[in-house]
Amino acid sequence: RNSGWLELPHCLLALLLLGSPMETVHHLSLAIGPRPAGSDSEQLAATWLADQLAAAGYTVEIDTFPVPGRGVSRNVIGTMGASPRRLIGAHYDTKKRSPGADDNASGCAVILEFARRRARSGEPLAFVFFGAEEMQTMRFQDHHYGSRHLAARLPAGMIEDVTIVDMIGMGKDLRVRSLTINGQVERMLLAARRINKNALYMPDRSGLSDHESFERRGYHAAWLERRPSPFYHSPQDRVVRQEYLDEAIRILEETFPGKD
Repeated sequence: RNSGWLELPHCLLALLLLGSPMETVHHLSLAIGPRPAGSDSEQLAATWLADQLAAAGYTVEIDTFPVPGRGVSRNVIGTMGASPRRLIGAHYDTKKRSPGADDNASGCAVILEFARRRARSGEPLAFVFFGAEEMQTMRFQDHHYGSRHLAARLPAGMIEDVTIVDMIGMGKDLRVRSLTINGQVERMLLAARRINKNALYMPDRSGLSDHESFERRGYHAAWLERRPSPFYHSPQDRVVRQEYLDEAIRILEETFPGKD
């Protein structure tokens, strides 16, 4: 059955496990390639990401949900520690023809590396790889299926705040974005400016990434992005800059300083 969160079978850990953020980007964008919602390649990416979290010591769950006209997609959720948790997420799906190195293997690589560094720390963190973030039709609202699915079914008090990492690997301008300024935006912007003095806040008026799903339900949420993405939604989205990935990981470490 596709309802509920399903415990990941241990046998899946036999799949290939990779180390560095750049290897993660290459695996998702080049080895797997385009990952449109509901496709076999999107499912393959979900399984691989779940294995990475499980190998790092997280309790891993896969939450399936319907995508109209596309079948089903999946959120991959890794947790440790007690609630309320701080949620850190990135979408792993792509447009149909794009390998999605920057959009958004870059965000997946950053939060996977951060998750590995915090593994077994006991911190109340939740890491989520969202499926079906990209627009499925020409209707603007026909997107963000994974994050909207999760935001709608979170039990009250389970999540404290939300951080989204999306397109962090190429653009020259570092931005913290949201629909409105909130506590998590303020924390992340301070952290970003400690790492990069040129980091700025930029409002997202319409809701262009998965933070939108949570903000509209009252959660404090922030989106970390580099812009402009030069190969946005194109077959040329095959490269990222390693120094930008490293910088984003440092910003997460500043935003979530951990236990003393």
